[in-house]
Amino acid sequence: MKFNSPKFKSKFKRVLFLSIGWAIAAEYIAIIQFAAYSIKTGTRFLNENFMAVLVLTFVEVFSAGLVLAIFEVFYFTDRFKNRSFGSAVLIKSFFYTTVLILLVFIIAFVESVINESFSSDFFNNIAPALLLFLFTWCPVFLISIFMLQVSDKYGQGVLLKFILGKYNTPKEEVRIFMFLDLKSSTSIAEALGNVKYYELLNDFFYDVTDAIIESKGEIYQYVGDEIVLSWNIDSGILDNNCLNCFFNIRDTIKKHSVKYETKYGLVPSFKAGVHYGEVTVGEIGVLKREIVFSGDVLNTTARIQELCNKYNEKLIVSKDILDKMNLQNEFISKEIGQISLRGRAVPVILYSVRKNSNLI
Repeated sequence: MKFNSPKFKSKFKRVLFLSIGWAIAAEYIAIIQFAAYSIKTGTRFLNENFMAVLVLTFVEVFSAGLVLAIFEVFYFTDRFKNRSFGSAVLIKSFFYTTVLILLVFIIAFVESVINESFSSDFFNNIAPALLLFLFTWCPVFLISIFMLQVSDKYGQGVLLKFILGKYNTPKEEVRIFMFLDLKSSTSIAEALGNVKYYELLNDFFYDVTDAIIESKGEIYQYVGDEIVLSWNIDSGILDNNCLNCFFNIRDTIKKHSVKYETKYGLVPSFKAGVHYGEVTVGEIGVLKREIVFSGDVLNTTARIQELCNKYNEKLIVSKDILDKMNLQNEFISKEIGQISLRGRAVPVILYSVRKNSNLI
């Protein structure tokens, strides 16, 4: 993984979110404890010791949290992809709380040895502090891991949008959409059976996620065997991200071809349509809230994807979005047809897009 890649940047943001979040929680806990101590002893709350404790607490917790967060984001997350939501939150929270308790115990033990204050009552003296630490920090880890799991479940950034109320009232945006669909899904499902086919879809969706992140795409919906991806207009056009996404997914599946052949007896192939336009976006629903896009661009993109079989192409895009991009020599485009849409005077002109094999 390259350090300047969107995938690494996305993961690093999550690391910082956890580390800073835990450090802020530690500051809050330290303030409460210091206030309680000041009231009990009658000492002045704001003093030099108080500021020193806050600074030291932030540095210590942020440093330890950084290590744990890197472990969580770059290693632990993938190991829990097949576990239930609840078990992942509980196991991770228990793990991190236990690790920090051990660290506190070790630090206290080392300090007592250095200060030559270690005695037979060491364990009895530190037990109440460890117990308090457990009840204090376990909820912190539960909340932070819960938020990460929710983010993974509903899409990166979706939780923050709900919290900030970004789409509490409908807004109009210009966005790019890609409808990506597995080919021959019906016959594959019949051959594999429902359960095995579900496992295939789950593996496919999981494997392509990194390629989507690399291209700065957002997963809008999973619809059966189809993924609906979206970009804001600037990030989708930048570096031809909305086109590179398709070919990054193709290369990813090719890299995992042995796994798919061994497990399912086939390598999944897919087709996609790309278009852009103005949509209305907002929160909708009562019992189940979702951020939903609405507009003709979604119907048009779905129609474009459906025409891949007719023209025997894997990627078809509209001239509208193609005109906004700078393909240079990276891609080869060819006009193949057009769609006439009801209510629209000008038909949508379609192009097939392929990678320039001379550059591969």
